[in-house]
This record gives sequence, structure tokens and C-alpha cells, in this order.
Amino acid sequence: MELIKKPLLILSVILVSISLNVPSKGSPPTPPFPEPVYNLIFFGSLAVFITNSYDRPSSFFQWMTLLASLISYITVPLVYAREYSCPTKSLTTTMAGSFGVKMLIWLRDCLESPKTVTPFWWGLVNWRTIKPSDKDQQRKLSTNSVSLEQRFISFMTVWATYVLCAQILEFFPPEVPNKPYVLRVIDFIRTGKPFISLHALLYCYIYGGALAVSMSFLYELILLHAAILFRVLCMKPKTPLHALLTPSQQVSLKEWLSSLLFDAKPLFNYPILSSGPIDFWKNRWHSVCTENFSNLGSMFARRFEKGTRIRKMMEVVGTFFVSAVIHEYYSVSVHGKSRGEHFSFILFHALVIIVWENVWGLWRNLGVAERKGRNTENEKKEREEGAAKKMLKQIAKILGWNLIVLLSAPWFFERYIRDEYYHCMAHFVCVKDTVASASTH
Repeated sequence: MELIKKPLLILSVILVSISLNVPSKGSPPTPPFPEPVYNLIFFGSLAVFITNSYDRPSSFFQWMTLLASLISYITVPLVYAREYSCPTKSLTTTMAGSFGVKMLIWLRDCLESPKTVTPFWWGLVNWRTIKPSDKDQQRKLSTNSVSLEQRFISFMTVWATYVLCAQILEFFPPEVPNKPYVLRVIDFIRTGKPFISLHALLYCYIYGGALAVSMSFLYELILLHAAILFRVLCMKPKTPLHALLTPSQQVSLKEWLSSLLFDAKPLFNYPILSSGPIDFWKNRWHSVCTENFSNLGSMFARRFEKGTRIRKMMEVVGTFFVSAVIHEYYSVSVHGKSRGEHFSFILFHALVIIVWENVWGLWRNLGVAERKGRNTENEKKEREEGAAKKMLKQIAKILGWNLIVLLSAPWFFERYIRDEYYHCMAHFVCVKDTVASASTH
């Protein structure tokens, strides 16, 4: 261990010094070093963090190494990513934002719960909560538990939906004013001047759906391959894969795959059916990011007493603040600038949650007080009509929330339309420059 301490320290110092070497404003937009070197620095920072995080840091040197690699890992894409190809900058900024949050959570846990800390890399592959009582049941799972046909149908359904949405975005883009959406809404309130066309409004709504479906497509692809691998592990007679793994490794891999296939929440759980902002952001929209943002953002509310309304409000604000910072990080890393549209959009929805929950809470309290003053005969009559009323109320909440999403979607997605990123949705890579170049000839 002593032999590698000095090289690791030197490497960390080099990575930090490179990441903090911000180009001047007058410098040409050319990469400071070749793309392979950029990738080496980026993934090298991640490797340094992983190799030093098998256990809680036990020395000042190890703490400094982890912090230096974390700073380098986050800062390198922020400073240089925009100068490289779209696949490279998209991948590195996404990984830096997602894994960076996990790194911060892991370091916090090292300080607060040192006895229960697990290796950092476990959190990259074991991000689901598995009940201990379910392990024996998982070991008994057979090949019949996984229907490859059903998984393939699910994958093809998501793929077809994505292709349809991507083609709509590619061929029917609207004209978007350069003035931010929020300022146009304010002008509408003051002067009555239209702030957006119906075409652009629906287009932004579809853009959000296409973004969700594109991430679901990649997730379904992972699940399809996991189902195939699980089927292979359950095969008799044994396959070459069984010869490569020990019996204990086969059991571990089988349990991990069964957890992925059966225990994991869907990445997106029909967001269009959300009955409110809590249901949308907590239960139906990108479950992985939601858990990470909530885990880190809850720190902002610790000074308040548990169970109080102010603590719940601060947990919401903290979670959405972390999300807003990460989205702005993506924006600045990829585009080199930001107008704060994503940041303000996300904090606006934090405010919507607070207002929505308080309004519905007041409504529920009034309903309870009203029911207490009624006699038994009226209560029986209400129960008979209750199912229909409950369904109508649920439909009204779904429609009301979707109206809010529809009207606020341009706030978030107009940035992508101005920069013509709709050309990229159908290709999973950036082709907007190619399309723009072809259109000029």
C-alpha cells in the first residue's frame, strides 16, 4: 500500500491542476488535449476514487485522494467537455453528474455511519433495496419466472413509441423565440400578447415524452439482456457460462439478475397518469435520479424537527435544489453557458409541490370535518356514490396536473429546440451539425 500512495497522490494533484486550468475567454474553441487524453483523465479520476473507496477512508491521505479525484471527476467535464464530440461530452457529463452525486452520498455516509459503509462501487450496481427474507425465494427462481417473449414485446413497444416520437420531433419543429418562455408569460399577463403557439406547446410536451421513452428504451434493452442471461444461467445441461463461474458466483449473479428483473422499480412508470406533482416526481419520473437527489437533498432539512410541515417543505426544496444544480451542470458542461431556464423550472416545480400539497391537505381536512357532522343515513348514501366521486376526483387531478406539465414544459425544453437537438433524438447521437451543414449546400 505504501508503494502506491505517492503515485496516487501525484496523479490526484495532476488531475486537479488540469481540471482547474480554465481556458481564457479569448482562447479559440479547440480542445486543450486529444480526446483519448480527456477520456483518460476523466475515467482515471473515477478509477482512483473506486480503488480508494473499498472501505471507509482511514487516513488523511486517503481522504485527500478521494476529494481530489472527486473534484477532478466533476470539474474536467465542466471545463472541457463542450470542446469534444457530442457522444463524448454527453456520456462524460451524464456520468459526472450521476456518479458525482453518488460519490458525495458515499463520503457523507463515511462520516455519519462509518460502521455500515459498503464499497462505493456496490452502489453503482446494487442500487435497489432487497428484502433479506426474499433471498431464499430468489434462489428458487426458475427459467419459467422470466418470459423472454414478454420482455421482448415490452422492448419493441417502447422502441416503436420512441421512433414515432423521434420522427415527429425531427420533421415538425416549431419556431421558438429567443426570449425566454417565462418572460413571455409575464408579458402575456401584462399586455395579453400570446406567449406560445399551440403547435410549440404540444411539441414541447411530446419532447418530454420522447426524452422519457428514450431513457426507458435503454433501460428496457438492459432488462432484455438481463433476462437472456438469466435464462442461460437456468439452463440444463450446463452452458459454457457455467464453466466460467463458480457455484457461489452463479448464485450471486442469479440473485442480482432476479433483483434487477423483479425488484427494481420501472425507470418511468407512466408519468402521463400522475395525479399530482408528488406522484409524478416521486413515483413515476426517473426513479434512479429521484432516489439520489432525495438522498442528498434531505440534508437541508435535518435541522428541523421530524414530521413537521416545515421539515417536509425543506426536504422538497433540498431535493429539487440538488436536481436543479445537476441539470445546470449538464447545461454548462455541454453548451458552455446557461440562462438558468432549467434551474428556475425545477425550483418552480418545488413550489408547485408545496402549494399543491397544502391546498389538497386543506381540502381533505374540510372534507373530514364535514363528514363528522353528518348522520349515519347520509354516510351510507355517500358510500354508494363514493366510488364514482373518487374516480371523477382522480381524473380531475390527472387532467389538472397534466395541464400544469403542458404549460410549463416549454420552460424546460425550448432550450433544446433553439439549439436544434431534435435532430439527435432519432439517432441517439448528435447529428444537428451534420444536418445544418447539409442544409447550407
